[in-house]
Amino acid sequence: MKRQYNAETTTEYRAPARQASPSSDVLVPFFQAVICGVTVAIVGCAFVSLRIGALAFAVTFAVAWFGLLFDHRRLLWSIEKVTDTDFNQDGQVGQPEPGVVYVDANKARDSSGKARAEQKREAILRFVDLVDRRQEIGLPTGQRALRGERLTRHYSVDDEFHSEIGNLLVANGLAARHADGSWTLTASVEEVDAALTV
Repeated sequence: MKRQYNAETTTEYRAPARQASPSSDVLVPFFQAVICGVTVAIVGCAFVSLRIGALAFAVTFAVAWFGLLFDHRRLLWSIEKVTDTDFNQDGQVGQPEPGVVYVDANKARDSSGKARAEQKREAILRFVDLVDRRQEIGLPTGQRALRGERLTRHYSVDDEFHSEIGNLLVANGLAARHADGSWTLTASVEEVDAALTV
């Protein structure tokens, strides 16, 4: 299947995987190797001698077990194909077709953009709440006073954030600008929440 990439859609091809487990990846190959070894040993004992049968068992067991450990999945797929049975319950007989996942690039960008907007909105509301509480008890709310205050996991107050949000609030009539460039919140946190569009 041909891979196609463009600006709007990314196609990701991934091989189907089975969850690893000691029973399926070690014990099953071990017992399969024992069966192989016993089968060859029986033939060796019947036609040659007990000593040759024991040697045949040891060699066959070792080769089969290591071979199966390295190639257990491919062997399972081959057995499924021959017997037309889905042993590993993956919904397909034999080697599964590679999975194809289509990712809508526009949708992913929109989702990412919405998540960032929500993060910023949360930071702004926490910032407004912080300013509101400090104003009520007469504490300073300027850049120097609030610099470094942690708002969310993604946002802290720095001079740029303080200035940007102040300009946003003033432009929306939610804060008043003073002659020295500072601003004072003139709306409640609820009013800012209702009016805010990031």
